[in-house]
Amino acid sequence: MKLIFAVNYRVPDEGHASFDVHAIFSTSQKIIEDSAKTIHNIIEQGSGFNDVETPKASSSLCTLVNSFGCKMSCKSSGDENAFESRTEEILTKLSSYACEVQVVLALALFALEYEECSSQFSKKSTTLKRQDAVVELNNLVNQALQVIEHILKLEKLISGDRDSEPKLARVIMDTPFYAYWSIITLVACATELALLTGDE
Repeated sequence: MKLIFAVNYRVPDEGHASFDVHAIFSTSQKIIEDSAKTIHNIIEQGSGFNDVETPKASSSLCTLVNSFGCKMSCKSSGDENAFESRTEEILTKLSSYACEVQVVLALALFALEYEECSSQFSKKSTTLKRQDAVVELNNLVNQALQVIEHILKLEKLISGDRDSEPKLARVIMDTPFYAYWSIITLVACATELALLTGDE
């Protein structure tokens, strides 16, 4: 629970780089959707994996994410402590940024790892069980995307109308909670995807 308080709802921008969170979200979402489509096509084909075109992230997004030196996936799956530790590492790296920036940069990190996983997945055949697991993970990722999108909509609403902030005080207080669980969900999904697409 204490890690949730590491998610900052508001931090002064002075002295820190500014980010277009909506642009980063859109780019990350597109990468994730393309990667999910790639995996879906692989599952539908059942063979001929090398014929499936895999998505490519923009160099600017790669440069941005690599500059933070974070990694999303853990070495072991199903270890809640490992997920919390990795989430803490990410939040520590991004601690100087506001909540919506933290969660969007974490999403960008996940998108690049997801893209790499889809590329690896396209190069090997897998059992139906493993394919089903990837489909289930895609559903979790989509849910996290929806939560993050609502966080950004809230920030946009408040930025456009500061008078609305007192009326949304309770929602604002809950935002770090939703941001934290979005990030730890992405950590768990990235870990499972890496294991599913890794070497046997």
